[in-house]
Amino acid sequence: MSDRGTKILKGIEKKMKDSGMDEVRMVYAGEDDVAIDTLTTLHRGFGSISNLAEGEFCFVEAEDEPARFVARIAFASEIPSDFVPALTARIALVNAEIPTGAYEYDPVDDELSYALKFPVADGLTDSQLEEMIGSDIAIALSLGEQYAAELIELANGNGGEF
Repeated sequence: MSDRGTKILKGIEKKMKDSGMDEVRMVYAGEDDVAIDTLTTLHRGFGSISNLAEGEFCFVEAEDEPARFVARIAFASEIPSDFVPALTARIALVNAEIPTGAYEYDPVDDELSYALKFPVADGLTDSQLEEMIGSDIAIALSLGEQYAAELIELANGNGGEF
């Protein structure tokens, strides 16, 4: 899947750039401390007018498991520890409401994100896989932004007590 996955991501990168997205680029394994080839994007106004989100899209393979496509959108960082309990409690409730994917707080990177993971079915042609991944990215961006403003407010301490 590695070479094929990279080819699919490069095709999506081209489509994004052709549609007017300027802040899209492939980061290859070994660059910028990235372990696997990853398509990255920047999204201005994600969740709020002044917010910037970073999308990361890649194929992940593990031994004896089917390949997965992972879409991750990081949209807040440097969250004061006083606000983490209310934030994580709200994340749990939000995750129960959404149909797929999950919001998550990573205490190691001190980052708030939305992630969506799909298994890659065997037997898909390259064009079918590219179409599926394009849809997965659109779903991740749409669902990721759905609660982003509220979670950003909580991360900044502007959401009251839980």
